[in-house]
Amino acid sequence: MASGKLFFNLLWTKWRLYVFLSFVLAIGYISQHYYVEQTMFAAKKMEEELTHTRMEYTIRASEFMRFSKRSTIEQEIKKRNMSLIAPQRPPKQIKMD
Repeated sequence: MASGKLFFNLLWTKWRLYVFLSFVLAIGYISQHYYVEQTMFAAKKMEEELTHTRMEYTIRASEFMRFSKRSTIEQEIKKRNMSLIAPQRPPKQIKMD
């Protein structure tokens, strides 16, 4: 029985630094893996948000292009019964010498 304790004490004193270092490295590896996983999740979320924002921009730009046409503006004026009338002749240009 005494020889078992002696064997354990000799092994523990000889290898305790390596065991401690192994635990520290394992904890470091696990925490690094967790950090990388969280970063990848955040990047994926931002990528999806960017895609959504680009689609929204495209939709808004096409709506703006459609509503900026003269024919569309005239239709909206008629639909809302506004008293605005489109000019029949183009505006005069002022030339300066």
